[in-house]
Amino acid sequence: MKPTALRLVVSGLAPLAIAALALTALVGCDRRHSAGGGGGTGPPPVNALMLQPVASGLDKPVLVLSAPADTSRLFVLEQSGRIRIVRGGSVLTTPFLDLHTLVSTDFEQGLLGMAFDPDYATSGRFLVSYTDVKKARPPVGRAPG
Repeated sequence: MKPTALRLVVSGLAPLAIAALALTALVGCDRRHSAGGGGGTGPPPVNALMLQPVASGLDKPVLVLSAPADTSRLFVLEQSGRIRIVRGGSVLTTPFLDLHTLVSTDFEQGLLGMAFDPDYATSGRFLVSYTDVKKARPPVGRAPG
């Protein structure tokens, strides 16, 4: 059987995050396609994992995604509050969205997520999740001020 390869597309992620993504992909695929596993509707099992950096110069990337029906670019969320676009292996100079003045980046806070409206191509709507700098709370066990 010829190995199937996955490609993680952004360099700069912590090694543990890459390992977690790889394990999640491997375990998820194996469960769908194991013997007697219900017929499997997902991709074929992954037998090999290859990592290939395709972009650099990003600051603490936390999420990579693409818009529905748009395979020409990747949206990369940086913890600091910027959404960068990677096209053809290059990070575009101007961020797609810059919320860095609104985002708290202490500890595990920051720009945390993004979701596109299924009709993004015509509506242009998307949602972002971030820790608001004005409403950020101190972590448990740390006194305010």
